[in-house]
Amino acid sequence: MSSSGFSGIFITTFEDDGPRVIFNSTPLSLDQVLNLGIQALTALQHGTEDSLYGPFPTQDHDLVGLVFKIRLSAKRSEDIRILTHGRPTIIWNLLNKRQLPIVLSRWRVLEQSFTEIVSRVGLGSDSDLSIEKFLMLKDQIEEVFSRILRGELEDAAEEEAKRIMTIQHWVENLPNTNTKVELLIDHEAEMCFLLVDAKTLFHEVKKKESPFEWLHSIQVSIRERYKKWYGLKIITDPKQQETIRSLFLKQNESK
Repeated sequence: MSSSGFSGIFITTFEDDGPRVIFNSTPLSLDQVLNLGIQALTALQHGTEDSLYGPFPTQDHDLVGLVFKIRLSAKRSEDIRILTHGRPTIIWNLLNKRQLPIVLSRWRVLEQSFTEIVSRVGLGSDSDLSIEKFLMLKDQIEEVFSRILRGELEDAAEEEAKRIMTIQHWVENLPNTNTKVELLIDHEAEMCFLLVDAKTLFHEVKKKESPFEWLHSIQVSIRERYKKWYGLKIITDPKQQETIRSLFLKQNESK
């Protein structure tokens, strides 16, 4: 077992004559992994492809399995059903159950990583199956688990949310000003909206600098902090601001 708690993978696919283990790098015996493979293929026969399932118990009480389901197109089958629908295939990933809490907290990034690895290794059809590719698959999966435990892999959505919250906090607490400023980000439209209290702004900056220079400095700072090349609109009209807030509220309620 590696320092990541990872104990290898085994792969079970549905051959013309039934389920077969085609690769096993775990400490479990062939009979044990075949039994687990058949159970998973049966339980997940209606499950979505390119999806992660589990955790599942194993014969070793210290080990649990996370199962990634894929479907390989069939190039070498004599069964018309398999030629038509492909071969259901599962990749069992064994790890120490002590590592489960942190691994499960990174479920979405783990599932996405599995999809990328399968594509990168080139497992698309049953003609792609080889020991070399299975070993590449195992090594890359182990690296993902190691990076998760080292705290290097964050959920992309969570990471984005944290970054936006940091920027919004900065905007709402600008130094040396009493002007209320609010930042809203629309990812679908790829647009940032800066809502500014114009009355306070024009009254305050008369003593200092042009309001347009002040707003431009904020724009520059936002772009430095938020690296995406979204458009940025400054809204000073109160009615337009309320309209935008209402749209964002409806978007959040529908999620």
